[in-house]
Amino acid sequence: MKESLNDRNKKIFRSIVQEYIITAEPVSSRKIAKKYKLDLSSATIRNVMADLEEAGFLSQPHTSAGRIPTDQGFRFYVNTILKNKELSLVSKEAIKEKYQKFSPEFSVVMQETSKILSEFSQGTGVVMAPKIVDTVFRFIEFVLLRKNQIVAIFVSQSGLMQKKLIEIDDQDISQDDLDKYSRYLNETFSGFTLREVRHKILAEMKKERNRYDKLLSKALKMGHSVLVNDMEVEVYIEGEANFLNYPEFAEIGKMKAIFKTFNEKTVLLNILDKAMENSGLQIFIGAENELPELGNCSFILSSYSYRNRDVLGTLGVVGPTRMNYYYIIPVVDYIAKFLSNYLDEEQCWR
Repeated sequence: MKESLNDRNKKIFRSIVQEYIITAEPVSSRKIAKKYKLDLSSATIRNVMADLEEAGFLSQPHTSAGRIPTDQGFRFYVNTILKNKELSLVSKEAIKEKYQKFSPEFSVVMQETSKILSEFSQGTGVVMAPKIVDTVFRFIEFVLLRKNQIVAIFVSQSGLMQKKLIEIDDQDISQDDLDKYSRYLNETFSGFTLREVRHKILAEMKKERNRYDKLLSKALKMGHSVLVNDMEVEVYIEGEANFLNYPEFAEIGKMKAIFKTFNEKTVLLNILDKAMENSGLQIFIGAENELPELGNCSFILSSYSYRNRDVLGTLGVVGPTRMNYYYIIPVVDYIAKFLSNYLDEEQCWR
């Protein structure tokens, strides 16, 4: 069908997709003939629509209704008909301005990025934070703030820095003690992923001899507080309520399923992980996302990186299959590239 889809048929199909994106209603041949000025009769358009349906690009929800694009149809539209669009200078400047207004703290950057994605797409913005367990340990440093507070600064092999505030019970601890702890951890675990470090620390803490080695025991406990806890991958989501604006999700059952999926963030990790397998933009249309609850939705996702070499995570937009791909694709692409550059330039702490 792709080979036999001539210019005339492509124009008709593009018009059907555009009309469905706008209205969410089945599209009739009469509507296309009247609105899109193709200089074709309703009968001709109707015949082409029948061919497109036979090819699997369109479906007819009801016998007397018009037709709507299928997942396969939207895939053809995105891959073959849709032209690449550069995000407008006005939108780019607006996005840059957003990033200038909030703190460069890592968790804030992730949360605000999901908000920006939602705002500029009118969809649901999702951001998967870096998988801390897969980063490679380079070194850790402990800094004494006051008697019961320590700042732990962790630096990965790629140069990404993160910090964590630790409350301690030991009122007599000194900076010299902390330097010894960090020196031991750096000598023991440098070059391992945090996933490996986690297992090694837990294994060492179980050994009987550590009870009698005060330095070793305290260093491991300190490392445990920073490197073992809070290992779960964080997913930031904004704009779920935007689904209320789409009539195709008006049924209570559909909305409940969508909100449940977003609330159970771990359900989204599979597709966000999948998008990291290949760098750059990834689009999952309808059933391609393999999430039954979101079978009528599409994901436009892109990986983001640090220093152009380490893929850190995934970000993007979730919306109905009839989302405005022409506009949202460049929004996601630009924000992913901008965030990558932002992380290079800023000291983003988690």
